[in-house]
Amino acid sequence: MPHQALLIAPVITTMVLMVCDLASSSQQTVIGGSTPSKLIDLSQRSNTNGRNPILVRDRQSIDAVAIAVHIGKGETIRNRHNSVQMLAIDRLFNASHCAQHGSKKVELFHPLVIYEDHGIALDKVVDVVFGGNKKCEPNLVKASRKVERQHMGSGSYDVFSGIYGASVKSRALRWIAESTHYNRMWILEGDIVWTGSAWDEFFNEYADDSADLIAINTTLKNGLDWPHFASCTLCDDKEGTLAARKTAFLPVFRISKRLARAVLEGLGSSTLTGHHEVYISTICARIKGCRWRVIESSQHCRFRPEITLKNLRQGIIKSRLYHPVKSSDVFSQLLQFASSA
Repeated sequence: MPHQALLIAPVITTMVLMVCDLASSSQQTVIGGSTPSKLIDLSQRSNTNGRNPILVRDRQSIDAVAIAVHIGKGETIRNRHNSVQMLAIDRLFNASHCAQHGSKKVELFHPLVIYEDHGIALDKVVDVVFGGNKKCEPNLVKASRKVERQHMGSGSYDVFSGIYGASVKSRALRWIAESTHYNRMWILEGDIVWTGSAWDEFFNEYADDSADLIAINTTLKNGLDWPHFASCTLCDDKEGTLAARKTAFLPVFRISKRLARAVLEGLGSSTLTGHHEVYISTICARIKGCRWRVIESSQHCRFRPEITLKNLRQGIIKSRLYHPVKSSDVFSQLLQFASSA
């Protein structure tokens, strides 16, 4: 899709956004409610699981959904049932992202796996996970730290990528920024679980919202003592207050194409950088018209400690996000609850 470049002044607070590629609200996926014309009615599909009818218009009005994972040498075909990341991939791709409409398959969201390859052929693993019975072919996108450093510059990349130096979120941002078919993307970490019936139920909650960023807001919780502020040159301001710096917790978030482009162009064209959990949200706060909607079902999301079976014995809540889930036993128990509740 042709677009004008963003003009980024030397001082990032004066960034001017000259493009908006978001679909209008009338083009977005519609869940229930009024029925715009020329929508495909999937209310008769075989796998609704008692949920409301889902109406889909066209490819540019549905979301891309990327699960960002790190596939290590231990993630083999044999032990994939014991791998949290394989369970996460399995659940995303087995959500109702494809439905039969006559003789055609209709895409409800576009799923991808964005991964760093550390010695295992993910395509072979995914092939075994789905056994050739996938409702839609998975799109596997390989991420490389070397390539992302080349796009951002090593200094910007090393700070933006965070303490683990992973390239998967940077690659996800570049994928949506360069896409000619999709205008926004959900990005999920492999250790987050939604206790609703399926992931599409969660995505549908926000389908009619055109916000550029949908994420957990941690600005007040982190305060001014958040350790990653020290490396955030974008955060430097004379007042030294939270007014000019916003933080988000990002195990799951949705970003628009225009915001992804602004983030990448800012990182690639200036010396100002920051950890992705402050850079993305702060850039949004400084762009005229950029809107951030807060995720409200995140009471069980945290950086550390990990969710344990002991935590689950205190009770699991329906339609909530749980993070971090590092144990396949915990992951499986959450999924069992989600499917039976």
